[in-house]
This record gives sequence, C-alpha cells and structure tokens, in this order.
Amino acid sequence: SKQPIDSIDNFLLPAILFLNGDGASVLQAIDGDGICTLMSPEAGGGMVTLPKTELEVRYSGICALVSPQLRFD
Repeated sequence: SKQPIDSIDNFLLPAILFLNGDGASVLQAIDGDGICTLMSPEAGGGMVTLPKTELEVRYSGICALVSPQLRFD
C-alpha cells in the first residue's frame, strides 16, 4: 500500500522515497513549516529543501525506511 508523506514520522527518518519516474531521494527531515530536507542525486548527492506540497507531487507513495545498525568491533 502507498505511504503518504504525512504518515512518515521524523523519528523514522531517513527514508528512501521513490519518485514518479525512475528517481529516488533520501528524506532526511520535515520541519514544522512543512519544509522537507532531502539528499538528492539531482543535486550531486547534496542536500536540497522543498515544500512538502511540491514533494507530494513528485512522490510515488512508495518508500523504504532505513535504520543504522550499530556494530561493535
């Protein structure tokens, strides 16, 4: 099932968002004003910000949640 952006809690981030077409971006944060911070290949792997309303138009509804795994050597 599709996952609306509003249902992705900041505590679950980062999340890989699959965009309409073939692209994907890593959602890093959504602030209280609805501004999203993403790591985007289109920006050379750098960070970009855009309004959540604009991201919702590009977002396919499919995401993958990513969590770091601690490893003790």
